[in-house]
Amino acid sequence: MAKSKKNKKVLIATHNEDKFVIVRDLLISSGLDEAEFHNLRDFGVLSQVTEIGSVKNRAYMKAREAYNKLKGSGEQIDIYIGSDDAMQMPDGAVRVDSKEVTNEILNDGLLDIDELLTIVRAFSFIDKHGTEISRFETRIPFKFVGVTNNINEVKNKYPLNYVLSPMDSDTTIANMSYNESMNYYLRFCKNTLHNKLKEIT
Repeated sequence: MAKSKKNKKVLIATHNEDKFVIVRDLLISSGLDEAEFHNLRDFGVLSQVTEIGSVKNRAYMKAREAYNKLKGSGEQIDIYIGSDDAMQMPDGAVRVDSKEVTNEILNDGLLDIDELLTIVRAFSFIDKHGTEISRFETRIPFKFVGVTNNINEVKNKYPLNYVLSPMDSDTTIANMSYNESMNYYLRFCKNTLHNKLKEIT
């Protein structure tokens, strides 16, 4: 008998606790609300593959690597989820070199005030047999509101949160509550996530 959503064990292939929480909560809010979620640290997996290619391929490589590391461990993982981010620039180009783009935004004046930056978040889902069952992207638009203070000195935080705001606000993501920012993300990705989850669960 197939497992219900409540009994499914889901691995999000990341070591980053902030990313784990955001991806987990997006999935919970989009229909995977009774699963048991884990990240790589929960199973002592301390390394990750170096991703190459498109953002969707990078998400797939993360999920595949997690599956390869854990498939013989005895852990009963039902869904392995890889997620990776890229940035769509105002001219439509999508860049996967997120660290370089972040540096250019913060230090080199890459964006003008009020210019659009879209976060492209790709997902790959692999089942317990190692078969990829879904690969897709979501896109969340933000507005650049300018660099203030020394953003690079902010520790353990996503620095672009301090210079990006929702399209209909000048309040940076960093100054929004967690629920406010999550609700904004869901405005643009909940339907896609919900439909994909319906297909695989």
